[in-house]
Amino acid sequence: LPHKKKNLALELSQRDGIVSPYNHHLSYLPEEFKELVSAFNNKYQDWQMQISGECLNLGKENYCIADFVFVHISGTQVYLELFHKWHWRQLAKRLKITEAGTPKPLLLGICRTISARSEIAELLAISPLFAQYGFNFRDFPTPKILYSMLNSFILRYSVRSPMPSISA
Repeated sequence: LPHKKKNLALELSQRDGIVSPYNHHLSYLPEEFKELVSAFNNKYQDWQMQISGECLNLGKENYCIADFVFVHISGTQVYLELFHKWHWRQLAKRLKITEAGTPKPLLLGICRTISARSEIAELLAISPLFAQYGFNFRDFPTPKILYSMLNSFILRYSVRSPMPSISA
């Protein structure tokens, strides 16, 4: 380019055939997710665990992307969203949204590094949603805690009313 300052414009279109080096169609799947699914499914027969990535409509134009879905032998589906330390800011909003609406088959797993934060600890202490449908985990949840939460979830709904559904 000449050293003179000129206004230059670069015009591109689909015909130029430029392709991104990034594959946006594949999402990153941590190895821990695969290992957890395998360990859970090998240990328990009445629930089947799958990686989800499903977009769940929580109502009032609020959505979440479930990390996992569990399918009970009865056909009941329960979703799980995990909150790790890198997305702790979304937790307060998630609690507010889900507590304001009708109950959803959604469990919330929260990393202990988040629940140790004073502002989050206060929210969790007064949250009826977390008291019934939430749990803490250290680095990654274990199959045992997941199984326990799923069974208590089923018991609560079998006593109360039919399982609520989530609009996908």
